[in-house]
Amino acid sequence: MRTFPAFILLAFVVCVSFSQQPNIDYRFAPDYWHTPIGFPDDWQKSMVNETGALLLDFGPGPYVRANTVIGVSVRGQELTMKSQRLEDGRTPIVITELAGSGSSINVETFALVPQESHSTAPRENPGVRRKLGLTGGIAWAHPPEDTDQVFRNVAWGTNRPILYEITVKPGERKRIALGICESYRTIPGLRMMEFHVEGAAVRTVDPIAEGGRNLPVVVFFDGYDVNGDGVLTVETRASAECRDPNVLLNGIWMFPPSAEVSVQDVIDGRARSKAELVVDCGAEVEIQNFPTRIDAMAISAGKTSGPLILTVQTTRELSFDSQRGILLFEGRPFVATRPRVKEARKTERGWELVFSSAVKKADVIVIHGYRLPKAIATVP
Repeated sequence: MRTFPAFILLAFVVCVSFSQQPNIDYRFAPDYWHTPIGFPDDWQKSMVNETGALLLDFGPGPYVRANTVIGVSVRGQELTMKSQRLEDGRTPIVITELAGSGSSINVETFALVPQESHSTAPRENPGVRRKLGLTGGIAWAHPPEDTDQVFRNVAWGTNRPILYEITVKPGERKRIALGICESYRTIPGLRMMEFHVEGAAVRTVDPIAEGGRNLPVVVFFDGYDVNGDGVLTVETRASAECRDPNVLLNGIWMFPPSAEVSVQDVIDGRARSKAELVVDCGAEVEIQNFPTRIDAMAISAGKTSGPLILTVQTTRELSFDSQRGILLFEGRPFVATRPRVKEARKTERGWELVFSSAVKKADVIVIHGYRLPKAIATVP
């Protein structure tokens, strides 16, 4: 009997494999997974879990945990994933079938990326420029009530520094306050950071030792533009004495050199009236650097034993606009539905938006960024 050399047989198998239509399935999936639905040059990195829910606001630590989860359920039911697939191997549309006792729901989750987001360069903040990446998290920390909102958001650098350049007059002196609020670490010495403000002595800060978990820490510096180039640099680096090389920074306040301002003034927000500049670190992209970006969910239900419910579990402080039927973040549209929900309930972990029992199809959009088109800013 004639036999074929092994390399000929291998070449045949490879050719057959490449000739078949690309296919991605979940036959060997783990217990849970996250599927990205953005594109390589998409500034918003949303993901989808095994139930078709949107996952937002990741990191810094634990990086696998989303601080905002938006999904669909049925009142009084625990739905489980029956199947999940992609539209095809090249299209990041996640199609999920959910089933429960007497209920079945189909959820398509995907991103709507404005065309200009692929070609428009970032718009810089007037007088402030962040370099070395724009990674950060919205509503990551949980400081006490009556704390300046800046301490909730965070800029973070994964194995790299956080660097800001602030425009000043050449050689000008400024009083700088840096704010930190550690929300993840609980043991002193694990995350220690060096703060470098141009013209001032370097300070090493351990936010747990000096404050505690979710307790703000403020450090003042008397800095000045040493080299006269009209730029004052503010940099956060990992200390060589700590185990965690990932650094964070919540806020920067810049005052005149003679300003009388205390740590407590910065923490409770009174310092804002005296500040020449306040930087909400970590929120640069969402606030003003890139065009508005939208995630979407198309929900289609078969039989259901109760009304459809959109669950929004989040660390963000949201409010419900009853006139327009949408959830707001910092006064701007964040979650909108079509048709409008019948009821909105505040929960311990976020919100529940309840549709009418007659609704079997619903569209949901989640809006990222503050450069809202008129059609989005006035969602009916």
